[in-house]
Amino acid sequence: MGAYRTSPTAALQAITGIMPLVIKLEAEAQFVQLTRLKKNLTIEGEEYNYETYEEKATGRSRHPAEFIDEERVNLEESLGAVGEINILTDGSKMEQDVESAFCVFGEQQELIAQWQGRLSPKNSIFQVELIALQEAVKYAQNHQTKVKVWSDSQSSLKALLDQKSNSQIHSRLTVQHS
Repeated sequence: MGAYRTSPTAALQAITGIMPLVIKLEAEAQFVQLTRLKKNLTIEGEEYNYETYEEKATGRSRHPAEFIDEERVNLEESLGAVGEINILTDGSKMEQDVESAFCVFGEQQELIAQWQGRLSPKNSIFQVELIALQEAVKYAQNHQTKVKVWSDSQSSLKALLDQKSNSQIHSRLTVQHS
C-alpha cells in the first residue's frame, strides 16, 4: 500500500476492503452457532433458522455404477443404435472415497455388466478416470463385437491423443487402444 506505520489500521482496512478482525470473528462465531451448533440466530431483528442452511456432504453417497439417474443420462437419446455394446465410464473422488467404474449396455439398452474399483485416496481424479477407461478397454478387448466407450472426462480423452504423456496408465491405455 505504501502506507506509513503510523497510518490508522481502520483506515487501511477500509481502503483495502479487508474486514476488521472483530467483525470477522463475530461473523465466524455466528456461522458456527448456526451451522455446527444448530442454534437459531437473531441478528439485528432478523431471524435465521439453522434448518434452512445446507450441510456439507460427508462420507459416501451412491457410486456411479450403482445407479443411473434418468434425468442425467437419457439412454434412448444418447445410446440409441450407436453400437452393439456401449460402455459408460466414470470416476469419483469424495473426501477419502476414490472409486472408478463402468457400466456396459447392450443393443436393447439393457445393463449387461458393470465394474467398480476402489483406489487409494492419493490417486487424482484424472488417474481415476483413466483407470475406468483402462478397465473398459480391457472389457471391450474380450468381446468380439462393436463397442463404443463413453466418458465424461475430457482431460483423459485428450491425454489419450497426446503421445508425449509420461503416465504409466496412459501408456498402457494407448497400447491397448491402438
